[in-house]
Amino acid sequence: MEGNTTEGKIYEIFLNDTRIGLTKLENADISLGLLFGEVYWIKIPSPYDFIKDYCVQNLLDFKDNAEDEIISTGHIPLLRIVDKEGLVIEGEEHSLFGSDADVFEISIEGVSMELLKSEFPHHIEEHLSQENE
Repeated sequence: MEGNTTEGKIYEIFLNDTRIGLTKLENADISLGLLFGEVYWIKIPSPYDFIKDYCVQNLLDFKDNAEDEIISTGHIPLLRIVDKEGLVIEGEEHSLFGSDADVFEISIEGVSMELLKSEFPHHIEEHLSQENE
């Protein structure tokens, strides 16, 4: 994963102050204040097991299909997304969804328009161009 422009920027994912992965937050739904992107895990052989164990231990909401190792979490309060300068991408809810057999995504709901405009202008531009079609 490389990238140093805003559009290709890489964000670190932390859980309880431990770096667990990376994301580009390459997707957005601006009207909902929603950012999401694929998770690139760091030294976590089974993200499904890792996330499920964390949610069970911390009494957090999740839904899963153990047979297919698919999981979707509710809000994870100590899940943080940070750029290399230390900017935390704040939102009202942070969650994870995916399966070991496919990809995992991280989503941040309730991101302020101010942050979207300053940190994700490419998502704003894309949204405005779709509205004008």
